[in-house]
Amino acid sequence: QGSAGSGALAIPQPEMLEILVCLATENKVFGEQASLTLAGWDEGFCRTAASNPSTAKPVLSYFSDPRNFRPGLFPALLANPAVPEESLATLALSLPRDLVDAMLRTDRANHSQTILSALASNPNLNGIQSATIDERLALLTRSGSAGETAPENISSGISAEASKEDQE
Repeated sequence: QGSAGSGALAIPQPEMLEILVCLATENKVFGEQASLTLAGWDEGFCRTAASNPSTAKPVLSYFSDPRNFRPGLFPALLANPAVPEESLATLALSLPRDLVDAMLRTDRANHSQTILSALASNPNLNGIQSATIDERLALLTRSGSAGETAPENISSGISAEASKEDQE
């Protein structure tokens, strides 16, 4: 197990990633070493894993946990439908402003009351971000069920906001 904790086993990277995550989250003896190894793992490979809906759920959960968050993986996690909304909402609570902006540019966030509500609680927001989130939440509420928002309602609201920002 010591070899696995440092990522030194001769097995394919996807399986190694899964083993390291298991050790990091479940093993008291090798957990810290496995976490350090994961923190230094090749970001390109991690991004590929984070974007793949077939990646093991524990690996996606690990990367979307705020304690293990790597900003370079954020776009891949956000775009991956296998990453639960609740995990993204947890991240949304503490994202820095630039990543809040990135999240607000996605349909996934703009069509999710769960994610938008979490973003609204983020203490790092500036006034424009807060106002944008409030407007989008209001659009979701007005259009009925937040999970089944008509895309044209959100899109038209976003277009109007973008026009306002362009004029400023």
